[in-house]
This record gives sequence, structure tokens and C-alpha cells, in this order.
Amino acid sequence: SSGGARSATGTLEAWTTIQNLTDHPQTVQLRTRFFDAAKRPVEDYSAWQRVSLPPKGTGLYKEFSLGTAAAFYYIELKGAE
Repeated sequence: SSGGARSATGTLEAWTTIQNLTDHPQTVQLRTRFFDAAKRPVEDYSAWQRVSLPPKGTGLYKEFSLGTAAAFYYIELKGAE
């Protein structure tokens, strides 16, 4: 699942829950890009963050926009290197 909400300072928080369906631990990397109401990029991609997932477990990733112009977001996920 994923979602977004405004913080108390007006920035946009984006989050997603990741589930590991395997029987062994996994590590993934995620990053976010924020867009304005017209879906134009308003910030560069965030830094990659690692999320460790236990076997058959879940992990949570979240990122805040730097400014208040963000209205949409795109989260990328890749395997850890």
C-alpha cells in the first residue's frame, strides 16, 4: 500500500509499505520524486534509502518533499546493490 499526506509544515509526505514474499531476508532501495499540481517535477530525486525486509515480513519507506509545491509523487524501487 502507499499514500501521501501534508505535514504540519505543508510539505508532502509520501510512504509505501513493501512486503517480502520470500523465505529469506531481502534489502531493497527506494527513492521519491515530487511533482506540482500540473505534474511537473518540482524537486530532484531524493537519495536512495535502503529498507531491510525480514522473511515473509514487511517494511516501511517514507520521504518528505523539501517544499510545499509538491502535490504528487513517484516512488522508485530497486534491488540493493
